[in-house]
Amino acid sequence: MDIINKIIDKYFNGESSREEEKILKYYFNSNKLAPEHLVFKPLFDAFEIEANESYKIKKPKKFFIQKWAFAGSGFAAAVLLTLWLFGSPAFQGDYAIVNGTRINDHELAQQLAESKMNKVGQMLDEKLKPLESIQMVRNSLKPAKKIGEIRDEINCIKQKLIME
Repeated sequence: MDIINKIIDKYFNGESSREEEKILKYYFNSNKLAPEHLVFKPLFDAFEIEANESYKIKKPKKFFIQKWAFAGSGFAAAVLLTLWLFGSPAFQGDYAIVNGTRINDHELAQQLAESKMNKVGQMLDEKLKPLESIQMVRNSLKPAKKIGEIRDEINCIKQKLIME
């Protein structure tokens, strides 16, 4: 039994040889186990079951869809490159479309954009006016909040004076 104990110690320390592991395998498969070794039997049984399992190795599938995605993206890149190199009427010159009409005059387009931005600015100013009045009310209430803090400080001082 001393020999088996030494081999078990070597096994759990990772120092056992192949021959020693075969001895352990034979020992734990036999019905002549010492009572102190019964604790290890489920572990070695699990190893035996695991060793007898056969696993099927699946061959990786060819990715048919992935190939088409790469081909499609390559085609799209080629089309975009062609359009960029040779130009498309849609990409030539600066223009703006206002109410469905194409405007090629840069200055007129800029004036129209500025007038739209001014209208947006005016609308925002009108919408933000109530918020400005709320902020004014908050600012005017700040001293009132301090009154409560001052009252608390006075009460603390009174309590200190009473204690002394």
